[in-house]
Amino acid sequence: MKGTGKSWMKTDESGHIPKKLTTAKLRAISFLLQCESVEEAARRAKVGRSSLYEWMKTPLFQRRLQEGRETLFYEGLDQLKGAMAKAARTLIKLLSSSDEGQRRLAAKTILDYGLKGFELKNLEERLVRLEEQLDRSSLYRS
Repeated sequence: MKGTGKSWMKTDESGHIPKKLTTAKLRAISFLLQCESVEEAARRAKVGRSSLYEWMKTPLFQRRLQEGRETLFYEGLDQLKGAMAKAARTLIKLLSSSDEGQRRLAAKTILDYGLKGFELKNLEERLVRLEEQLDRSSLYRS
């Protein structure tokens, strides 16, 4: 790879930043997202470890890897959101348990998370109001 004077910006042999990733690089990204180590990802993608480390330094590869990580993160959040209603129903059922310890723990959990949710909502509303005030004050200064 030919350099451009900016060490973070890798270019191809003609001095251009590639717009597409090769099949091997896309496969490597897939394994990086699945494997516990770079070494394992390189082995499973059938590429050299040093090649994979070099690819990981390029902006396009980094961007695609980050996009993959974000996709996995949001898919995980969606799954958790889907399970929250079931978890809430379970906690509510536990309030009627014959075991006093389970009832107490369920009640504490519901109250703790309810309070936390209220505090976060309150904080968000306050932050929105502050941002609106800041926007209005900066408009007057302009």
